[in-house]
Amino acid sequence: MYRYRTRDLAELGERLLTVGRRSRKRGLRRSVRFSRSGNMLTVRMVVHHEHLFQCFLELKREGGDAPGVDGVRISELATRDGVHLAMKLCEQIEDESYEPSPRRPVKIPKDNGKGYRTLRVPTVQDRMLAKAVDACLTPVWERRFHPNSWGFRRGRNTLQMLAHLKADVETSGHTVVAIADVANAFDSVPLELVFAVHRSVISERVERYFSRLELHDCYIPQTAAMYLDAESETEGLLELVDWALTASPPEVMHGIDQGGPYSPTAMNALLHFLHDVAIDGLPCLSGWYRYADNLVYLFKNAAEGESFLQAIADHFEKHELRLKGDRQIVDLADPRVAPEVLGFTVSLVDRNVVYRLDHKAWNGLRNHLATCHEADNPPAQARAVLRGWLQANGPAFDDQDVDASRIFAIARRLGFRELATAQEVKSWSEQANDRWQATVADATQAQAA
Repeated sequence: MYRYRTRDLAELGERLLTVGRRSRKRGLRRSVRFSRSGNMLTVRMVVHHEHLFQCFLELKREGGDAPGVDGVRISELATRDGVHLAMKLCEQIEDESYEPSPRRPVKIPKDNGKGYRTLRVPTVQDRMLAKAVDACLTPVWERRFHPNSWGFRRGRNTLQMLAHLKADVETSGHTVVAIADVANAFDSVPLELVFAVHRSVISERVERYFSRLELHDCYIPQTAAMYLDAESETEGLLELVDWALTASPPEVMHGIDQGGPYSPTAMNALLHFLHDVAIDGLPCLSGWYRYADNLVYLFKNAAEGESFLQAIADHFEKHELRLKGDRQIVDLADPRVAPEVLGFTVSLVDRNVVYRLDHKAWNGLRNHLATCHEADNPPAQARAVLRGWLQANGPAFDDQDVDASRIFAIARRLGFRELATAQEVKSWSEQANDRWQATVADATQAQAA
């Protein structure tokens, strides 16, 4: 859930205090906190200029610096530029003159080395709007999302999902795993279904505002509704969601921008209703796990897995989505096979689930190191990439050391000859494994409870 943090407003606070307007800073704090509570929603809560400026500060802190079609990087903008953009964006939306700019396509090589993933980068102003939508709607969705949904959620990560899979297999003794992915998920999403899912949730929050059920002793600064009735306000919020997800013309019926601030949450919202709610509690499942569009199921036997995967594939096709053709059903007890899950190969050794690095992980390291040459300080960026890669792959260092020689060989081929010492690599991998062991302990405890 998004939470207000004082340091996010440091720049704005300085500006306000220099002109003796302490009350403005206090008002901003309360305004942002209320806007992001998720209890009520109006268009003005999302696009209030103070909230949009808060989103500008967060985008600067997060560091995503790819420019949009206008070529402007957020790192090039000063605080006063953010204030101007926020005021301008708020005015454009309120006088109905705002139009999202086209996205700039950026091709990113896939970790498996096969093809590219196309990100569509918005301009800074469009990112501010998408960030504002994400900040106000994410708390609403988080109250609904299933605990078995792990991807693109605060406080949840890949390691936690892998730890729960490990704990469930080792505890239940059920070793048949079915693995599937939604094919071209972001590009294939039916927009009509996305908006239908959002409409039901948004209208409920708007009705709360108009009925004034929660306005007693509640501070609502400058958030009067833009429209006269709840239905019009709901349509206005849905239009904001539309702008946050895509700049495509109205006749385009499929696809949302991959790489936008709100796109991952919107995908989670769709799959929550389309997948999580539909399968939760089915007796044939010993367990299930979803990381964004990556699906993993646990069964007692292969026959149940085959029948279930076919049913899921048919279910998705009815809603204009499809599963990839390379879905697998594997018995981990068979030593001849080791399926891939989220960048790791999975096997069973002495009834313990063991994770190993697969080729995607090594390709990922190679691709990320290659992009470091575009940074202002390539060696420092490459060193940070290596440490982050080791931290993310702690499960693979459970019972063996990291292959430091392979890391150094990749680095040398990419021009990084003094990336790190062997001792540093060993130390970082041990730290990553300690973190993994703590995550496994938490998952085991949760499974026992």
